[in-house]
Amino acid sequence: MTHGMKVKDVMITDTVVLSPEETIVDAVEKFAKHRISGCPVIDDERHVIGIMTETNILESLKTHYRELKMKVPPETIIGISFVEIAKKREAVEAFERIASTPVKDAMTRKVITAAPDDELEDVIQKMVMNDVNRIPIVDKGVLVGIVTRGDIIRAVQTILS
Repeated sequence: MTHGMKVKDVMITDTVVLSPEETIVDAVEKFAKHRISGCPVIDDERHVIGIMTETNILESLKTHYRELKMKVPPETIIGISFVEIAKKREAVEAFERIASTPVKDAMTRKVITAAPDDELEDVIQKMVMNDVNRIPIVDKGVLVGIVTRGDIIRAVQTILS
């Protein structure tokens, strides 16, 4: 189906990016604004130094959530409604605690990349083998685009229609 297709045939060049100094709140806002669930983290020279995803945010949240849980054990006597309120408050507090965390402290540092002239089939294989949804496209060490599972599905749909 994608035989002979190159990464450059489907990649998005207008890539949403984060800098390492931006915060988790910045990431959440960008993800919401652009309706994405992750993006590359780049330095000033546009070298990919990491990838930030919703999963990274959830992992950070879980770390703080657990700490809070240990400090405030749910009291069964108080009743379920209080526990629900406490959980919500706890989640909000946990998010407030990670909100100002720099992206560089939460991102995934091991990034699988591809080049514009790579075969699309190879990129699909990389996604499946590494269980990733997006692969930054790098040319001479510099970010030039991104390919997501959605981009590949849209490309295949175009071929089929």
